[in-house]
Amino acid sequence: MEATSAGSNAVITQDGIVNIENDEIEKTNSTDVIPHQALEDNFNQLTGSTDEQLRTALELSQVAREIIEQIEDCVIVAHNVK
Repeated sequence: MEATSAGSNAVITQDGIVNIENDEIEKTNSTDVIPHQALEDNFNQLTGSTDEQLRTALELSQVAREIIEQIEDCVIVAHNVK
């Protein structure tokens, strides 16, 4: 998941999931999520995401069930997680 910052007020802007089974990619998913706030310049530079791109993205509530179903019973590997 990508968020607007590393702070406690961060808002999710994108999910990216890859399910691997027996060293094979079984399923992938990547969805933009509308953050309802303007992105900071350093966020744009780091991720390449823009306000224009996310303005038409889905609400997190629209994709949350699919995300949960895809990661249920999975080992999650991530970086920079707090």
